Amino acid sequence: MAGYVTSLLLLAAVVAAAAVLAWRRRHAVVAGRGSASLRAIEFAPLGPRDRLVLAECEGRRYLLAQGPQGVTLLDRLFENGTPLAAGEGGVAR
Repeated sequence: MAGYVTSLLLLAAVVAAAAVLAWRRRHAVVAGRGSASLRAIEFAPLGPRDRLVLAECEGRRYLLAQGPQGVTLLDRLFENGTPLAAGEGGVAR
């Protein structure tokens, strides 16, 4: 009987570990990982909870501000590898 309970507990632990790993893998799109077309290139802290992020998506680069209220697009820096002129970022101000 004790061997049966031990086997059952071990099986439950394995199933729980597999569920945790599956959940982490599904939610693991972290900066610089997970997608070849989307990556964070560089971070610069602005304060204890705010930072600037230079991100690249499909060859285009974006300057983002990230904080407790969310993420704000500040400017598009490059389009198809060509720098945009000042004010051509297309961001509503």
